Amino acid sequence: MIVVGLVEHLLEKGAVTSIDRAFHHLEELRILAYDAAKELYYRTRQEDRFKPILLKFPDLIRRVTAEEPAALFPKIEMLEPGSPVVRRFRDPERGEVELTFQAL
Repeated sequence: MIVVGLVEHLLEKGAVTSIDRAFHHLEELRILAYDAAKELYYRTRQEDRFKPILLKFPDLIRRVTAEEPAALFPKIEMLEPGSPVVRRFRDPERGEVELTFQAL
């Protein structure tokens, strides 16, 4: 998980332009050999224990009136494949943040 985090961090910060380049960068920084970084990264991505999970809380389920979700519809934007939705906001710790949602 640490290797995945390092690779994603390098990509997000723009220090590298690809996953493969991130492996080379980790080796250049003497953090981890290229082959080891690559093997650990892809092994982590394939293992079930690192896949996301969905937790449901049945005790928090409640019925809503038709008006409640209808009031949210003007604020909803549909995410379509090939048409990313970009939002910018200010985070107290990170400063200006840009978040991109994209359907595959």
